[in-house]
Amino acid sequence: MSRIEHELRREIEPVVDGLGFSLVELKASELKDGFHVVVTVYRTAGVDLDACAEIHRTILPRIELWRDARDVNLQVSSPGLDRTLKHHREYAIFAGKRVRIMLSTSNEWISGVLSASDEDSCTIETADGMRRLAFSEIRKAKLDEFREVR
Repeated sequence: MSRIEHELRREIEPVVDGLGFSLVELKASELKDGFHVVVTVYRTAGVDLDACAEIHRTILPRIELWRDARDVNLQVSSPGLDRTLKHHREYAIFAGKRVRIMLSTSNEWISGVLSASDEDSCTIETADGMRRLAFSEIRKAKLDEFREVR
C-alpha cells in the first residue's frame, strides 16, 4: 500500500465504518486528469447501488478536502462473489463466508467456511473439520459463494 493510500485509508475508514460498512480495499493514484480513488466496501446485509451512492456522496467531499482538489474520480463498489482475498484484514471481514484456498505446496483448492483469523493465520471449517492455515503458506484465496463445501 502506498503512503497516499495509507493516509487516505486513515481519513475515510472511520466514515465508512460509521455508515455500517467495512472498507475492504482502497486504491488511489494520481493521473493527468486528476486523482483516482477506487473503494471496495462490504457489509453482511449486502452492498447495492443505493449503498454505493450513499458512500460516494459521503466520502467524496472529504477526499476533495483532504486533497485540496475538486478533480477527484471516485468509484465505490462491492467486493463481488468471487473476490480474491489480498490482505489479512479481509479474512476477518469475510468471516462466515465460503472460501477456496490454494496452498503454496499444492495445486488443489481447499474449500470451507472462513471461521476466524488473526494477523498470522486463518481458520476454515472444511468437510473434514477445522484447519488453521498460516498466511505465509497460502498462495491464493477467493470468496466462493456458489460452491458447496466438500
